[in-house]
Amino acid sequence: MIRGETTGTNRKSATSFRWVKILLVVIVALCLVHVVSRVNQIFIMKAEAAELETQLAAVAAELSDKEQQIELLNNDTYIERLARENLGMVRVGEKVVIPMEIDAAAQNES
Repeated sequence: MIRGETTGTNRKSATSFRWVKILLVVIVALCLVHVVSRVNQIFIMKAEAAELETQLAAVAAELSDKEQQIELLNNDTYIERLARENLGMVRVGEKVVIPMEIDAAAQNES
């Protein structure tokens, strides 16, 4: 055998070793793509979780307001005050006093 010549088996093993390298690079690249995809999904889910927590806080505040309104509407004194102020209702035996409005022209004549 002459120096520098390779036998068929050496060439074959070099070629198969090259394919193994290529296969390993492809596998590593696919794994990296998968990991990057998962990390991206995690960031998206964290952002969604933060948004949902904000919405939850807003709904909890609204619920608290509604519960306070329910408590007020179950209070007879509050309902009576609303009826007097908004509907002009009076208790039995009370007299209604309605102030008279004076025209600006009549007031200027005096």
